[in-house]
Amino acid sequence: MNFSTYRRLIKTFIISKLGKYKPLTAFYNVTFRCNFKCSFCNNWKRSINELSEADALKVIKRIGDFGVPAISFSGGEPLLRRDIYNLALEAKDYGCIVSMNSNGYLINSHVAEKLAKVFDYIIISIDGPPKLHDKFRGVIGAYEKAVEAIKLLRKNGVKIGVNTVVSRENMNSIIPLWRSLEEKVDFFTIQPINPPSSNFKEENVRTFISSILAFKKKSKSLVPLPVSYITGMGDYLLHRAEKICHAAKLYFMVQPNGMVTACSPREDLVIGNILETPLDEILKVEDEQVKAAIASCKGCWLTCTTGISLIFKASIIDLLAYVKLR
Repeated sequence: MNFSTYRRLIKTFIISKLGKYKPLTAFYNVTFRCNFKCSFCNNWKRSINELSEADALKVIKRIGDFGVPAISFSGGEPLLRRDIYNLALEAKDYGCIVSMNSNGYLINSHVAEKLAKVFDYIIISIDGPPKLHDKFRGVIGAYEKAVEAIKLLRKNGVKIGVNTVVSRENMNSIIPLWRSLEEKVDFFTIQPINPPSSNFKEENVRTFISSILAFKKKSKSLVPLPVSYITGMGDYLLHRAEKICHAAKLYFMVQPNGMVTACSPREDLVIGNILETPLDEILKVEDEQVKAAIASCKGCWLTCTTGISLIFKASIIDLLAYVKLR
C-alpha cells in the first residue's frame, strides 16, 4: 500500500472525527452462494439475484468515487464469483485497501497466485480444531483446506488473518487454536455469534476474556482489536453490553443485488440502491422508518461494526494497526 492509501484513510478518519461522518469501510456481499453450510449463518440457504460483472464494477466505482478508503468482499463465499479478481482490481485501482473474507476451501496454488496480485489481506475463517471447525462449517475437511489455503497465500506474500466466531462450544479451544497458527498468520480477529445464546456462564466468559487479553498482550500485534472490543465482547455474551453503533456513518453494506443496507448484520435496514441513487444521498438515511429501526436495534458485537466504532473512538495509530498498515 502506497502513501496515498494512508492519506485517504487518515483524511476520512479526521473528517469523521470532526463530526462530518464519512465511511471508513464498505462491505460488499458479492454473493450469497456458499460451498459451506455454517450452523450460525443463513446466507447459504438464501437465493438472491447477483449483479452482472458490469454492474458489480459500477458498484466498486461508486464506492471508489465516494472516497471510501477500504473495501471488503464477503458473502457467501466470494470466490464462487469468477470475476472477484476483476472487482478487487477495480477497487485497488481506486487506491482502496482491499480485503476479503473466505472459508479458504477453493484456494489452490493457482488461485493463491491470482489473489496475491489484488488483495492487501485475506481473512480465513477458522473456529477451532479440525473436528469442531468442520462441524461448525458443515463440511468435512474444512479445517485442513483452510490451513492449506493459509500456507499457499503466505507463500505468495499475502497478509493473512484468521477470524474466529465464538460460541459456547469452542470458547476453550480458541487460544490453543491461535497458538497452533500464530507462526502461520499475520493477525487474529474474533467475534461472537450474533445474537449470542443465553447459555454462557459468567465465570466461563470472564476466564475466556482474560485469556484473549493475555494472548493479545503477549503476542503484541497479532490481535489488532482494541482492548475495549475484547472486554466489551464479554459483556455482550452476557447480554450486558451497551449499544455502540455507527451504521450508515462509518460503514455500510452492499448486498448481491446492489441494495445498500445500513450495516452488515441488519439486512432489513435497506437504505437505497447503489446503482440508482448516489451514495451521498443514500447515506443521509432520510427514511423515518429506517431511522427508527436503527435507533431501536439492540446492537451487535462484530468486527465489521462495533470493532470499527471502537477503533474510531481511539486514535489514528489504533486505526492503522487495525487495518494492518504497520
